[in-house]
Amino acid sequence: MPKPYKRGIARSRPVFRFVVVGDGLCGKTSMLDVLKTSTFCQYYRPTVIESRTAEIWVDDNLVDLVITDTSGQDENDKLRQTSYSGAHVALLCYSVNDRNSLENVVDKWRSELTEHLTNVPVVLVGTKTDLRDEPSITRTPFMTRYVPVDSQEQWTVAERIGAAACVECSAFSADSVCGVFETATRVAMLRKEAAQPKNYFQRLRSNLKKFFVVNFCCVQRTAKYMRVNS
Repeated sequence: MPKPYKRGIARSRPVFRFVVVGDGLCGKTSMLDVLKTSTFCQYYRPTVIESRTAEIWVDDNLVDLVITDTSGQDENDKLRQTSYSGAHVALLCYSVNDRNSLENVVDKWRSELTEHLTNVPVVLVGTKTDLRDEPSITRTPFMTRYVPVDSQEQWTVAERIGAAACVECSAFSADSVCGVFETATRVAMLRKEAAQPKNYFQRLRSNLKKFFVVNFCCVQRTAKYMRVNS
């Protein structure tokens, strides 16, 4: 159960910004639709750049998310790259029923994210898991592109690109969609925590160091002033 806020105490909610990337038609927008409205749209709706907001409970903390959905089409490369600024986590998506989309994770998306999102953690997201056991797919192994990607292959690619986490979901069945964003939020929270002093004593040492540096500079300036005016 989420912990209620105490009366009379204002608590600021953390805000994290996610950018969602991956090949066109890999299920990015459908995943966001289910997160936001709990509905799955049967029709393809092309996206260029679209920002959405959401609230999510993670480890008894209510967190605000700003999520930017991007186009995976090559003709929108430059426009998409303008949306990377300020992102805390990149959700790199591929479809488990399309091996080309997983290959592009390595061949295209990793280099683009490395270039435009320095030191930003990546969460690898496998979408459309409901199609993994689809008979029309599993019965045609000679069509290499359409042989479903298994979980072990996903983990191998995740390690190869240095992903912070690796998850799967299905927008069609709404399976694990919230889990994708809970995982990404935890990654963002851990990243934020790692950027801060680990504990009270480290914060104390950091503050004392700043105090002594400031006061040492003041003493130096005072001594210099006294020598000049003596």
